[in-house]
Amino acid sequence: MASAPVSAPLNPQVVAMIREFSAHHYESCGARQFGMSPADLAEVLAEVVSQWNGNGNRNNAAAEIAVRDFLATLRLEELVLARACAAGDNHAWEVFLNRYRATLYESAYKIAKEESIARAVADSLYAALYGVDAKGQQRTSKLRSYQGRGSLQGWLRTVVAQEYVNLYRATRRETSLD
Repeated sequence: MASAPVSAPLNPQVVAMIREFSAHHYESCGARQFGMSPADLAEVLAEVVSQWNGNGNRNNAAAEIAVRDFLATLRLEELVLARACAAGDNHAWEVFLNRYRATLYESAYKIAKEESIARAVADSLYAALYGVDAKGQQRTSKLRSYQGRGSLQGWLRTVVAQEYVNLYRATRRETSLD
């Protein structure tokens, strides 16, 4: 499973800590069911740690404790699901849709207050989450930006709101023929 380049290289102690954390939590986070190896999980965690404040780059005990505490606060199961979906795992998408489809539609409806617009927002968001561009070609899922720091459900609500704003901006200058 390939990941995006990390912000900065992590010090060896932090890398070892991430590998240990990954091995310890591998079974409980559901990575195996999505075809993720412990090394893949460690790679995802290293990317997340690297993008988080850069604290994993310093070579001191305080930074290592901060990283350990940070790893313990991650919503690991949700992060694994999001990254598996971003990688295109079909089983992960089934799980994702079963868990979060209702949330996406409810959030879109609460914002749009009109069924057809809510469906358009949700459908547009599905394409962005799956990683299909406007031409239907590119595969860069928006789920790659989920870092596991908050709930995936809350993150999705935020993304739905932003998608609605984007749709509104794109269509506000259109005039109806009615």
